[in-house]
Parts: sequence; C-alpha cells; structure tokens
Amino acid sequence: MRHAKIGGLLLKFPRKKKIPLTQYQQTGEIPVIDQSKDSWVAGYTDDIEARHESPLPVTVFGDHTRVVKYVGFPFASGADGTQLLFPKDDNVDPTFFYYAISNVDLSNYFYARHFKFLKEQEIFLPPFLSQQRISRILRNYDDLIENNRRRMALLEQAAKKLYREWFIRLRFPGHEHAPIRDGLPEGWNPRTLGDLCEAIREIASPDQIDAETPYIGLEHIPRRSISQIDWGRAEDVTSSKHKFAAGDILFGKIRPYFHKVSIAFVDGVASADAIVIRPKKTDLHSFVLMTVSSDPFVAMAAQTMKEGSKMPRADWKQMQAHKVFLPPSPILDAFNRQIVRITQQLRNLTFQTRKLRTARDRLLPKLMSGEIVL
Repeated sequence: MRHAKIGGLLLKFPRKKKIPLTQYQQTGEIPVIDQSKDSWVAGYTDDIEARHESPLPVTVFGDHTRVVKYVGFPFASGADGTQLLFPKDDNVDPTFFYYAISNVDLSNYFYARHFKFLKEQEIFLPPFLSQQRISRILRNYDDLIENNRRRMALLEQAAKKLYREWFIRLRFPGHEHAPIRDGLPEGWNPRTLGDLCEAIREIASPDQIDAETPYIGLEHIPRRSISQIDWGRAEDVTSSKHKFAAGDILFGKIRPYFHKVSIAFVDGVASADAIVIRPKKTDLHSFVLMTVSSDPFVAMAAQTMKEGSKMPRADWKQMQAHKVFLPPSPILDAFNRQIVRITQQLRNLTFQTRKLRTARDRLLPKLMSGEIVL
C-alpha cells in the first residue's frame, strides 16, 4: 500500500477543441461535459474534432467549481475550466482513481483555478485488486442512482408530452368532437397565469430559521428538470430568504434561459434568486407546474426579463400576465390525476436517491483512507 501525489499520476492529453457555451445544442451526436454543478451532460455538439473517445472512463475535473465527473462514453469538453484526468500508471484502476479524486477536499482554497492545488494532493493506493473491489462497491451505489435518474427522466418526459399534447396542440381526450367557440374548444376559458397562482414572498431572517431546515439556492435547482433532488442546510444561510412549502414551484429568475424550474418535495427556505410560485387551488397545481416549466413559458420569461446591473432576471409582472387557456373541470381533473401520479413517483425516487448518495458518501472516505480494508 502506498500514497502518491495526484500530479505525478496524470496522463498528458493532447489539446482538444472545447465547445463554447454559446454553441451548446439541445440535441446532437456528441454529449458536452463541462464543470457545471446542475447537470451531468450540459448540452450536445456535432463537432467531431472536439470528441474525446480514448482513454475511457476518464475523470473530468471542474477547475473553478471543483465538480468531479466520471465519464465512460465519448464526449466533448465544454467551455473553459475542465481538466481530463486519467492515471498513466497501469497499477491504478481508472474507476478507483475517480473516487479517490472525488474524496479530495479543496474547499479551504480560495476561489481560483483549483487544478494546481489538486495536483499537489496525495491519494491512498491499495493493491490493484483491492482498488477494483472498492470501485465495484461504490459503482453499485452509483449505478442505482443512475438508474433512478433515468427513471425520473422518463417520467418527466411523459409529463411534458402529456402537457404538450393536451394544452399546446389541444389534442385532449374528446378533442375530435369538441365544438369551437371564438377560436377555443367549448368550455375552455382564457386566463392569465396570475389568475391561477401567486408568487410567495414570506421572508425569514437567519435567526428565525432552524439550522437543519432545507435550503435551496439557485445552484441546487437543476436545469430542464422539475425534480428537486439537491438542497443544502439553512445553517449556511447568512441573509434573509423566502420560505417555501412542499409542493411549491421554484423558478430560477437569474438568467431564466438556463431553464431552472422545479417542484419542492420538502418545506424549507429558498434564495431570493428563485421565485416561489404557489397555485391558488390544489386542482390547479399540475397545470401550473407544467405550464411554468414548459419550453414556451421559459422562452417567454427569457424574452421579457429585466436587465439588471449584473445579470438579467425574470420579471414576475410579465410572467403573471402570460395568457393560458384553462380547460373544463373534467379535463383538468384527468390531467391532474396523471401528473400527480408522476410527481409522487418523482418524490419517492428523489428520497431514495438521496439515501443512496448519503450511504455512498459515508462509505467513500473510509474506503479511500484505508480505514476499511478490502
């Protein structure tokens, strides 16, 4: 058993083209991996010259964010600040190497490029067979987490497709026989978003909040996903925040084109950079959730955002004036039943995933330090 400095273990990679943030695509042949905290795959590209396909799996380190990602498929590096790490020593298992890098704590270093500090750290290297056994144990946790993520993505796709069919394309059940009145199916009424929901601004100062209260900042809200899996604790809060309740919808108002809209599964407090949206009636919840998380609505919020001194923000006045078409109760109730089933499954998978993460994260340092020997 030995310890080794990370910098001395690294294979040198030839420089590859990196994809600028402005050139990320929503679909494409090659996934783009960058240092963002809120998404594993940040976008896509068709630029073959940027593709990394060997060696794999490779560890991707975020120079600014310190985010560590394990990538086992061909990809392109995004923007600036990603470092590709692979051990040049055949006696170091690449998957074990990823977990060893993940266990390095760089939180005490000031905000800067952290790669130079990472290279100076030492990691524990047990015999190769032990490395493989450790990797298998930790990968089992991560495989379960990844399986949950895929299930959640499929559930969200189903919800988005249902909303798009019923409320954008107006192919709701019975649409073939619905009479049209003033350009709308009979029984459908024009409304504004503000008629259906409100922005909650219940402010709590740090001394009013229990230290263990869940805290959701803009960094915790995922991109293009309504499932709020991540949150911190209120003990890290140093300024007044907005209270939210389980079921409330959080809309990231800083640079709304990042498409950060999620449903809270716990009570807690949120950053002032998020709008807390609460439907006025329970039976409107699913409709409001799917409306404000839809691509057309987020695009509208981005087009009408207010240009601030530092960064643009979504304008709630413009958002609540957004026109919607509210269907008759039978259609709304049928839609609500299906979406509620989906959000309940998303909630269950969220808490299951958090338990898996907690178990893995408690085990990781013990395996990486040699406290548990395999």
